[in-house]
Amino acid sequence: MTSQGVRITGGYVPKPASPDVAAAYLTIANTTDTSVRLTKVVTSVTTSVMAMKEADNGSVGSMTDLSRIDIPAHGSYKFVPNHAHLMLENPAPLTAGEKVSMTLTFTGVGSVTIMLPVVPLGQLPSGVPSTYSSAGTSMGPMSGMNMSTSG
Repeated sequence: MTSQGVRITGGYVPKPASPDVAAAYLTIANTTDTSVRLTKVVTSVTTSVMAMKEADNGSVGSMTDLSRIDIPAHGSYKFVPNHAHLMLENPAPLTAGEKVSMTLTFTGVGSVTIMLPVVPLGQLPSGVPSTYSSAGTSMGPMSGMNMSTSG
């Protein structure tokens, strides 16, 4: 899905293993000549969405809030497993095969609404890469970003 210079691809939501939290994965490409910032994410299944970065500290994994997501001119940001995700807190029950509506809002380019398929846990939709490459990403400082409608 493309809107005014932002293209979103590869999006999906794995069916959650726990009813308390789900994750959304997608790639945001900025096709403009200036940096854009992701400022808000709203979904059809929860009122609380947070951008999270995953870290592997030896044998212990952890997550930190991303305070902002800046996508450089002609760059991209990838929310992919074992790197970063959009955390959906206390989502409505999700079933493999259904679609989740998600609206992402950016500075300077407005909002983009996409439909993300819910896929069985451990599976990827066709065409979605299973590995992450950090080339072309920019995260900015990482603390306390709540992108939900309630924050």
